Amino acid sequence: MDEHYTQISNQFDYLYEPFHKGNASIIINRLKLKQNDLLLDIGGATGGQAQVLRKQARLKNPVTILEPCKALADIASTVNGVISKQETVEQFYGHYEAEVMKGESKMIPFNKILSVMSIHHFSDKLKSLDQIITCLPPNGVLLVLKPPCSGLDLPFSKFHLQYNRQLPEMFDYIIPYLKNRDDAFTEVSNEVSTFQIAKSRWYSMIRGRFWSFLHRFSDDEIEESIQELEDERFSGVKEDENITVIDKYIALTVTKK
Repeated sequence: MDEHYTQISNQFDYLYEPFHKGNASIIINRLKLKQNDLLLDIGGATGGQAQVLRKQARLKNPVTILEPCKALADIASTVNGVISKQETVEQFYGHYEAEVMKGESKMIPFNKILSVMSIHHFSDKLKSLDQIITCLPPNGVLLVLKPPCSGLDLPFSKFHLQYNRQLPEMFDYIIPYLKNRDDAFTEVSNEVSTFQIAKSRWYSMIRGRFWSFLHRFSDDEIEESIQELEDERFSGVKEDENITVIDKYIALTVTKK
């Protein structure tokens, strides 16, 4: 997977910018972002989402991102107002636990933590969630955003949508785990962002395999999926004409007691 993100690193901001802008209001509202908050963005890639949030929420502090892919983390390190750490969530919180055991913890008390479309990369999801929530200060908030496996409404081909529906829904076991915790309150909500982009740009995003699952398909299969969209969903739409993208998420908002 690191190879996939390295290959698209130079295109990453172009591929994801519409989502970063579309997601911003959802994230700001669910996290209740305030100017003085300390935000940690897990899987923050090039820092594009962090940059949008910092501007729209008028955050006074830099946003720290965790990004294991070196190519993406290196780009993030050049972004103003972003602190880039090339680490997985497991490495980051593993270091923290080791420091606590030695009585040497100097960890910044992030009171707002964000994971957008990154939880599927956690090697041990429940352990990582436990570490994150345990480290949250009272009234701190963790927001996990993930597209649903079924009910996805992005303009993909029928085959790609069917492929996504067959993926296991990890929230089926994550939600009960979170709701059974005594130290936090978990709210589950359905969120939708809508944005418009040129049809040609959407096709470029698919060809660029902006979603990691698309890297499983050959160039020919990608072109077949685009041709299906061209013949059916976007029949008669000009290349530079805008299409509407409806982006659905399941949101887990976890507030520390």
